Amino acid sequence: MSDSTETSFLPGKNDRRSGSNIRKSFADVHALAQVFDEPRSRAPIAQAQSRQYLVNVLDRQYELSLKNGYPLCLALATLDPSAEVAAPSPTAILNTVAKICRSNLRPTDLVFHYCDGLLAMVLLESDEDGGASVAARLKRSLDRRLHFGKTALSVRPVFAISDVTMGFGSAGKSLLTSAEMVLNRAGYKDFDVAVASKTLAPPAVDITVRAQDIANAITGMFDTSV
Repeated sequence: MSDSTETSFLPGKNDRRSGSNIRKSFADVHALAQVFDEPRSRAPIAQAQSRQYLVNVLDRQYELSLKNGYPLCLALATLDPSAEVAAPSPTAILNTVAKICRSNLRPTDLVFHYCDGLLAMVLLESDEDGGASVAARLKRSLDRRLHFGKTALSVRPVFAISDVTMGFGSAGKSLLTSAEMVLNRAGYKDFDVAVASKTLAPPAVDITVRAQDIANAITGMFDTSV
């Protein structure tokens, strides 16, 4: 591969955190990017045989992240059902989207077909902010018409990101459950990339107390006219 060849991934501070062992000199990063661009070095797109299968994968990856000291997050991706849809089948469209996502991720990131119309991506060395940055990059890579023979169509992917590893059982189950909740609560038409810290956060409570309210309360306490 020549130096002028565009690589599909270049590590950056926004999507790989400060503890990453990828933070090296520019020359090293460029060499790594060239290796990462080799399709044969990438993990294949797999089929999550069941929800528990994916939970087990996430549990194992979480254990490895703790052992090696790096963050991870889960990204669920699907297509906006209101977006333009034409032949071929939705499955064929999602398969193409999966391949484009796979080609724009690190070889070590994992991509799964999960349930009907869903992709699950395990993003290593990325916390929630990093996962959102990755999702934004994937969205840009899909911002074009996809061609299926004589048919060309546009897709609108939506992403739900979570690095929540507690609160719903095991770390893997917490990651998957929280990401599913983000996808369900955010609503397809309202977002392109949604994160757990904002979507699942309790609503803010206004505790502002005006001076006049305090004065009225004190006056009421000593009101002897009743």
